[in-house]
Amino acid sequence: MKERIYNEGQLIKERLVEISDYIYNNPELGNEEYKAVEALTIFLKEHGFEIECPYAGMETAFKATFDSGKPGKTVGYLCEYDALPEIGHGCGHNLLGAGAMAAALAVKAYLEEHPEAGSVVLFGCPSEEKGDGKAIMAREGIFDGVDAAFTWHPGDKNEIWSESTLANVSVFFN
Repeated sequence: MKERIYNEGQLIKERLVEISDYIYNNPELGNEEYKAVEALTIFLKEHGFEIECPYAGMETAFKATFDSGKPGKTVGYLCEYDALPEIGHGCGHNLLGAGAMAAALAVKAYLEEHPEAGSVVLFGCPSEEKGDGKAIMAREGIFDGVDAAFTWHPGDKNEIWSESTLANVSVFFN
């Protein structure tokens, strides 16, 4: 199975890099990520995901689902794609979006051979830099029924964070 997932990844690797580069070269601020959402959701539709967009009351949020049709667990991935004002993709959200999408596609490849395992959902999370996208989505109950949700962020260390946070504070600096 590991080999199959790796091989599937190799088949789409070039396209994932193209999507990441496209999002990087077309930076969009929070809640204005129309080009990024279009690029991501078109690719997901081509790979058999059902798309709901707009989602959770936000125009640039989406839910992409691959459901095996069998009962089982639901795994979610959080996909970010917004940019910072005047900086662009300084935090690598172009990578976050493409990387989370790659993970969801890998789980889909597994589910195609093991449908009893359940389903995978990719949540397109706008406006992470403003700190409000995921908060709105959580308030709308989008994570209800999800057994586990994963996200990632580029950094200078390869580690797993086992802590959780329950609050969101936005601070603006000039």
